[in-house]
Amino acid sequence: MAKKKHAEAHGGAWKVAYADFVTAMMALFMVLWISSQQKEILIATSKYFQNPFTSPMPASSGVMDGKRDTVKAESGKPSTLFTPEMYAQLAKEFLKLLEAPEKKGPGHPIEIKVVPDGILITLFNHSNQPIFEPGSVKLTEWGNYVSQNLAWIIDRFHMNLRIDAHAPKDAKPLDGEGDLWDLTADQANVMRRELVHYGLDASKVDRVSGFGDTHPMENHPAEDPENYRLEMTLMATANTPAAGGRKLN
Repeated sequence: MAKKKHAEAHGGAWKVAYADFVTAMMALFMVLWISSQQKEILIATSKYFQNPFTSPMPASSGVMDGKRDTVKAESGKPSTLFTPEMYAQLAKEFLKLLEAPEKKGPGHPIEIKVVPDGILITLFNHSNQPIFEPGSVKLTEWGNYVSQNLAWIIDRFHMNLRIDAHAPKDAKPLDGEGDLWDLTADQANVMRRELVHYGLDASKVDRVSGFGDTHPMENHPAEDPENYRLEMTLMATANTPAAGGRKLN
């Protein structure tokens, strides 16, 4: 008598469906976990997915080597002394993170350079790409984007900050109230609040000032629209990573 054949195995379609289900559950878990993290982690994650092929901290940048090395004085106590070369390396890193060209051109919205007491980031309020709405303290979409990225950068590198707002001589507040002193002081304070909103530790803000039209840029007449700008000076602290992972002895 012939033996009965065993029932043939069912198809494997259910395995594909089960794998999709497990993958979806894992993705849901990751989204819920990321959503519960601190604000700076959310910002960094958002920046990655906006441009996933550009690392926020290239391994070959020479700024950090995966360890947080701080600058120390001979006594062993933390010191904020940074060399111009170290500031220059950090400035180049900031240019990469902000996706800004190193050389300033006509109408260029950002300039980053090394100054005696740190790194100066100048945000120009040009009409073609303004930080604020004309004559107001309302940030534009570009102004919001820059403030969000700067908050992450400043907090990531543990630096102190000064914010100074300037305006050209003939600028007028849009509402007709107040003067350029009021306008620039309010704009500087709005930027401070925006940086704190995006995760910057408020204790890192050292000074917020509005200078009206009293400090035009060098070699620029007082009426030049180029004087309509926001200057942010970043200064190293004891917790700022040293360039190349080095420590000062």
